Amino acid sequence: MKAARIVLQIPGARSAERLFWRLWRALRAARGGGVPARAGGLRLHVGCGNERLEGYLNIDRDPSARADLILDARRLNRVFGTGSVSEILMIHALGYMSLWEARLFFREALRVLRPGGRLILEAPDLEKCAARILEAGQEQRESDFLEGVRGLFAFGPEHVREKSEYVPYAFAWAPWHLRRELESAGFTEVKILPPRTHVSWRDMRVEASRPT
Repeated sequence: MKAARIVLQIPGARSAERLFWRLWRALRAARGGGVPARAGGLRLHVGCGNERLEGYLNIDRDPSARADLILDARRLNRVFGTGSVSEILMIHALGYMSLWEARLFFREALRVLRPGGRLILEAPDLEKCAARILEAGQEQRESDFLEGVRGLFAFGPEHVREKSEYVPYAFAWAPWHLRRELESAGFTEVKILPPRTHVSWRDMRVEASRPT
């Protein structure tokens, strides 16, 4: 049976949090699950695509995604109140935002996170990808060269093989730049770490906290 989900696309719905919680309770009841305590905050998996994570509210703006909630990550204020979220996880989705869109998202993420709440990002590391491209290019290793390029443009071997369209990344991040933007948005304790979900030669994991 197809999983139930919430599609919330209400222009200007800044007071939609109460509606969301009523729908969320109905959704959880339909699945036979409990309702997360509001005092403890929610964990959001933003830009989930087809990768649903247990214990998270899975969010994506694409109606075809396997999401619990269809919502643009830049519009978190339409649903979530200030300090209502304990964790925001975004895996290989940040690159689809332009720089100015990412800045808006960082501000919104900081607002909805409770004090001490964490923003966790995994994304291709521009510096690692550039190093792979330059090294492979000097030695004319085409497969490694294309792997480095893929990290910056988000296409897969199947797109090349099948000559199919894909949505490229809008921006690429170096660790120092991502740290600077997060700190400028108000985050503290920004840590650059090895990735946990994809390949270490290409990716980075960045964890940041809302000040307590």
